[in-house]
Amino acid sequence: MAPSWLKPNRQSYADWLERNPAPDLLALAKHYGGLGRVPEVKMQEFEAAREEWESRRKSRHLDPPDSSSGVDPVDHDESEPGADIPPDILKKIEENMKQRGIGRRPCLKQEDK
Repeated sequence: MAPSWLKPNRQSYADWLERNPAPDLLALAKHYGGLGRVPEVKMQEFEAAREEWESRRKSRHLDPPDSSSGVDPVDHDESEPGADIPPDILKKIEENMKQRGIGRRPCLKQEDK
């Protein structure tokens, strides 16, 4: 069983973005009367904040779900890979695989017996 921190987070990107807004370059430029007038120190602080935000954005799926999402951060199940593929598309994929001689891989998840 995967550690709880490695399980995917089911919150949407829009929800995450609402709670974690990106640093606003336009607001910074307006504050100083134009992008060319922003002091170098403030621009460096902005770039550091943007890089930190990018890092959090790229790893957001590893963040534990918050309590408002209704998902228990420890006990939520991982979804089955491909479970959200529409049946008609899945059928086309399987036909293509069959034509190419590629079989289905065995399930990696051990079933409780």
